[in-house]
Amino acid sequence: MLPFIIPTLVDDVFAADWYSTSWEYRKKIEISLNSEISSDLSNFPVLVSVIDSDFIKATESDGTDIIFTANDGTTRLAHEIERYNTSTGEVIAWVKIPTLSASTGTDIYIYYKGIVEIDASSVWDDNYKLVLHLNQTSAGTENEFYDVSDNGNDGTGGGEGDKTNDSNRIPTRAEGKIGYGQSFDGPTKRNTQDGTGDFIWIDSVNNWTTNMDVTTEFWINVDSDHDDVDMMDVYGYRGGGQNNELTLFKVESLNLHTRGGPLLDSTVDAATSDWTHIVAVYDSGAPKIYQDGVLVASSSDTRNGPRANGNFALGADIDSSTKVNNELQGDLDEFRISYGIRSADWAAASYATQNSPSTYLILNCEENSTTKNCDDPVTAKDRSGACGFDRDCTPPRITNHGESETPDGFSINDNVFEENQERFNKNPTIQGTVGEPVTIKVRAWENMGTDKITLAIAYLAMYEDKPDWRDSTANIEFSIQQDEFKVYDKDKIFSAVGAVTERIEDPYGDNSALELLDITFTIIFAKPMEPSHIGIQTVDYITNYDLVYFENALEILPRQIVEVEVSEVPEEIPEESSEPTEESEEFVPEPEPPIKDPEPEVTPAALTKKTVLEFVDENMPAKHYVKRYITETEYREWFDVNYSEYKFWEGIGITQERFDQIVLEIQSEPKPKMIQTGFVLVPDDQKSFPLVEETYEPEPQELEPEKKEKKGFFDWLFALFG
Repeated sequence: MLPFIIPTLVDDVFAADWYSTSWEYRKKIEISLNSEISSDLSNFPVLVSVIDSDFIKATESDGTDIIFTANDGTTRLAHEIERYNTSTGEVIAWVKIPTLSASTGTDIYIYYKGIVEIDASSVWDDNYKLVLHLNQTSAGTENEFYDVSDNGNDGTGGGEGDKTNDSNRIPTRAEGKIGYGQSFDGPTKRNTQDGTGDFIWIDSVNNWTTNMDVTTEFWINVDSDHDDVDMMDVYGYRGGGQNNELTLFKVESLNLHTRGGPLLDSTVDAATSDWTHIVAVYDSGAPKIYQDGVLVASSSDTRNGPRANGNFALGADIDSSTKVNNELQGDLDEFRISYGIRSADWAAASYATQNSPSTYLILNCEENSTTKNCDDPVTAKDRSGACGFDRDCTPPRITNHGESETPDGFSINDNVFEENQERFNKNPTIQGTVGEPVTIKVRAWENMGTDKITLAIAYLAMYEDKPDWRDSTANIEFSIQQDEFKVYDKDKIFSAVGAVTERIEDPYGDNSALELLDITFTIIFAKPMEPSHIGIQTVDYITNYDLVYFENALEILPRQIVEVEVSEVPEEIPEESSEPTEESEEFVPEPEPPIKDPEPEVTPAALTKKTVLEFVDENMPAKHYVKRYITETEYREWFDVNYSEYKFWEGIGITQERFDQIVLEIQSEPKPKMIQTGFVLVPDDQKSFPLVEETYEPEPQELEPEKKEKKGFFDWLFALFG
C-alpha cells in the first residue's frame, strides 16, 4: 500500500536536549487523548504505529537502533519493536508511558539511525502475566508463541506437553489488527469434541496467584458463517483439575464464566465479522466487559476470578479431562492477561490508540543531531524555530467555500460534497458504471502558494464502518511536480487511471490574490465496487498534509445490459455447380448464372428480440470479439466476471454453432510471426511488456525437382582426365 504522510507540526521543536549524538535523527510524537479519557493513566503501553519514509534511515533491519525518550529528550522509555519494515519505514512499537495525560497531552521522541541499544527495562510490568502478540508462524513446535511478559507462559499451536500435539490443529498466521495475528479454523458444529478445531496450548500457567482480580484484553474478528455461535470460546482455563475451576469467555453475548457458572452475561454480540476490541475485568466486586472502549455489561457478582497453576487454551475451552472443545472460528490478535482492575479510561485509551493510531498521534518534522531542528530541505538554514520566516507549517487544505456553480472542495462527476472539512463526511452515494469514466475533483489551497503542493493521494476500496486509509486496497498517488502517478490496485478494480492539475486564479471573482489548485483523478473501473469511502490527502513540499474522508462516497455498478431488435436474415441459397461431369467429354458452354429469387421483404412479424451487450459494436465482425475471447486471458476473465449470467456468444448476438465455426476458422489461420518493436511503459509496481507486431510469412513455393542427366562411361572418363 502507498505510504501515509504523517503531519509536520513543530512547536518549540528543539527545546529538548539531545539524548546522544550516536543517534543522527529524531522526531517528536504528540499524543492527545483529551477527548477519550478523563483521568491520567500510569505505565500505559501506547501503540506507536506509523509509516514514514524517513525511518528507512534506521540501519538495523530489526529496528534495534530505534529508541524512545520522554519530552525532555533524554529520559529513556521502555519500548518493544513489534515490526519494522526497511522498505517502507513502517514502525510498530509499544512504548510504556509513565504518565499518559488526560488534559494536556503527552509528548515523546523517537530517535533513529544510531547504535544498537536494547532497552533493559520492560514495557510489560509485573502486573502482566501473559502477553502474546501472536505474530509467529506456527509449526506445532513447543513454546513457539512467545510470551513477551517474561513469565514464560509460551504457547504451542495444536498442543504440547500434557496435551499431545496435533499438526492439523495449529492456527494460521494472517494479517491482524496490529501487525500479524492468528486465524483459527473451528469445526462447523460446536460441542462436538471431534478434534478438528485449531487452538494454542499453554501446558502450565506460571506466576498466577489464587483468586486475584484479573483483566483480559484482546482483538477478535469472528467469521460470519459460523454455526451455534454461543459455544465459541476465546479461551479456557483450568486450575486444580476440577470442573468448577473453569474460566470461559464466549463470543456471542460476551459471557464470562468462572467457578462452574456464569459470572456475567451480556446481550452484546461480538460476532460482527469485523475487528472488535474486548476488555474483560474479573472484579470480585463488580465484573465488567468493555467493547471497543465502551462499557457494555457489569454485575455485582462477588465470586473471585481464576485460580493459579492450571492449563490454558487460547481459541478453545478445556473440559474436565483436559480435552479442548468449542473451538473458535475467526481471528485473534494482541492477547493479554494482567492482574488488577483496568479502568474505563484504560479500556477507552487502549481501543482508541490501537484502532486508529494516526488519529491520536502527531509526528513532527525531522531534526538532526547537528542543527537540532527541522532542517529546510532546500537551504539547510539553522533557525530559531522550525517554521521560520521562509517556511510555513500550515498544511494544504481542501477548500470549503460553500455552494458554487463550479465543483468546489470535493466532487464526484460534478456532484459537490458539502462540509468537507469534517473528518467523516456523510453525503449521498454517487453511482458510476463499469467501463465509464468517473472524475474525482479536489480543490486545494496552500498558504505558501499552490506550487508548494507536491502530492495528492486518492484512497478507495474502503468498506469498514469508519474510513481509514490503511484499509484501502486501491489508491492513486499523484506526484504533481513530476506529473507522475503510482497505482496500488490489489483486487484489480481499475481499468485505466489518470490525473491532472489546473491552477485557478481568483476563482470567485472577489480576491485577486487567491489561487487554488484543482486536482482531478479520472478512473475507469473494470469491476463493480461496493459503496466505498474515499479519502483525499494533499501534501506540501515539507510533508504538511490534509486528509479528508467521505463516507460511502462512490459505488460502481455493473454495466447495464441493453436489448436491441435485429431482423432475421434468411440463409443464402448455395449456387448450383457449373463444373462439367466426367460422363461428357464434349465441350459444354458454361450455363448462365441462375436467377436468384428476390430476398423476401422483412416485416415486423419477422423481427425477434436478440440480447446484445452494450460493449458490442455491431459494425464490428463477430470474429473480432471471438478472437479476443479465446486468445486474451484478461479479456475473457473480464467478461466472465461482469457478465457471468451470459454465454459469450449470447452476449455478442450470435449462436453457439456460429461461435464454434468462428473458433475453427481462427484456429486454422496461419500463426503470425511476432516481431518486437518496443515496450509499453507502466507504473513502477507493474511489469512492463513488449510491443509486438504480427507479420505473416508467405507459404514457401513448391520447387520443381532438379533433373539430373544420366552420364555414361565415356562422360565419366573424360571428366576424370580433364
